[in-house]
Amino acid sequence: MSEELEDLGTSLDPKELFVLENSPIAQYRHWSPLEPYKWQMAVWDALWRPGALVSVRTCNESGKSSYLVPISALAFAAAFPGSQTVITSYSKDQIEEQLAPAIKAMAKSHGWHCTADKITAPPVDGLPGSTILFRVTKEGERFEGYHVRTYEDKYGNARWAPLFIIVDEGKSVKPEIYEAIERCNPTMQLNISTTGADSGDFYESCMNVNGLWTTEWEFQDQLFDFKIDWLQCPHLCEPGTTTYKRKKAYLDANGPNDPKVASILLAEFFRSGTFMVFQDSDIKVARTSMSGMIPEVHGGRRAFCDFSGGGDELVFGVRDGNTIHPFVAWNRDGNTPPSVEAEKYIRLFKEWELTPGQISGDNGGLGALIISEMELRGWPIVRINANKPPRDKDQFVDRYAEMHWMVKKHLHSGMLRLPKDDVLLDQMRLRRYVMKNTEDNKIRIESKQDKDRKKRREVSPDRLDTLVHLCVNMPKLPDIKKMAERNNRTGSPDEFWRRIEREKEQESALGGDWD
Repeated sequence: MSEELEDLGTSLDPKELFVLENSPIAQYRHWSPLEPYKWQMAVWDALWRPGALVSVRTCNESGKSSYLVPISALAFAAAFPGSQTVITSYSKDQIEEQLAPAIKAMAKSHGWHCTADKITAPPVDGLPGSTILFRVTKEGERFEGYHVRTYEDKYGNARWAPLFIIVDEGKSVKPEIYEAIERCNPTMQLNISTTGADSGDFYESCMNVNGLWTTEWEFQDQLFDFKIDWLQCPHLCEPGTTTYKRKKAYLDANGPNDPKVASILLAEFFRSGTFMVFQDSDIKVARTSMSGMIPEVHGGRRAFCDFSGGGDELVFGVRDGNTIHPFVAWNRDGNTPPSVEAEKYIRLFKEWELTPGQISGDNGGLGALIISEMELRGWPIVRINANKPPRDKDQFVDRYAEMHWMVKKHLHSGMLRLPKDDVLLDQMRLRRYVMKNTEDNKIRIESKQDKDRKKRREVSPDRLDTLVHLCVNMPKLPDIKKMAERNNRTGSPDEFWRRIEREKEQESALGGDWD
């Protein structure tokens, strides 16, 4: 590809080298059969000038990592022999699982050499091949050594080799990396990311705080705002498709002010801070689940023990099918030895006729000591450790956070029976989560030890924790509508006439008459 562009001149004047003929707009057909959207072409056009600083915020699945960024990088490498393109991200998974494979697939189709963290174009006119480098680092001092260079080609001409830096998923990249990029003084820089909290370098570039960033661009007589929501991506918003229905349902269910909706769909930043785990709609269905009106489904009895020190509650809970039985809770005197607390729990195990395999407990801190005492007494219950990885790694920091959303799902199914418990309801109403840019905008439950929670004088949410663990691996429950239909069904016509015949026979046997 570079050979096709070598006749564009050997001037060292950057303004003369950035021309339409070597831009991504001219090159995209060489790299992909897909046609770009107008906003993608506007981003390329805004980038293609020396000194360009372009900041783009997008919804999820916009095509930035599979299309826009790969063609930007490859077009630059092809246009400028000997140049460097450096792509950095906070997330190793973002580079290794999404961005790098997309770029390498396009590069290999033109015979470019690819290794784990580097792509090299063929040499041109005696100049070294252009390189595309992938860097994942959280330390600014390790992001160095990238600069604009000048080479002499085989004809004795001085050739300019510029530097392009792309910050992918820039909301999560630390300030020291942005500082290191500034020291590199790139010829072009693209900050591109989904959105997160309203703070940090990426946010400031999107808001153009210092007046240096391009966040909108006129292209083909149309002004494009580089805030790309899902409605600007036809592959996401074509009416009638499964993707459209899924995203529209998510928007309708959570509303435009929900921070995840703001990030995933709307490309909007949200206020940094904490957010409520259980919304008003969740609390409403929780009250219904405490009404005693939900039908019982038996099977799969499980128990959980939550252990707390410092005057907080120790809790024991049992689930039988879809029913959470009333919690047993007491406060521990700081001088009470773990062996005494273990005996209290064991008495409850025996009352409920449980086996050790049906019981689990929090293995952190005091819990580890109490569980060890249980084991000495012949009760080796299952130890549960916090901070296990989640199943949905795109949404949650850990399994503990994910489990809270499982409770919400069970509540809205209409089939979870909760005990009437005002303390539990208060703990649900007060429980919060945080979303940090440095954790790639994933959900983390606010720590029990968080200083802000203590300032709010909130008690430890131990009953809620017990509920959360009891709802793990629940048996599949029937839908509440199906249960209602089952309980109120009238039967088929055949069933009706058979019942009539039986009643006639019974009446005749008793000497009665049938009209």
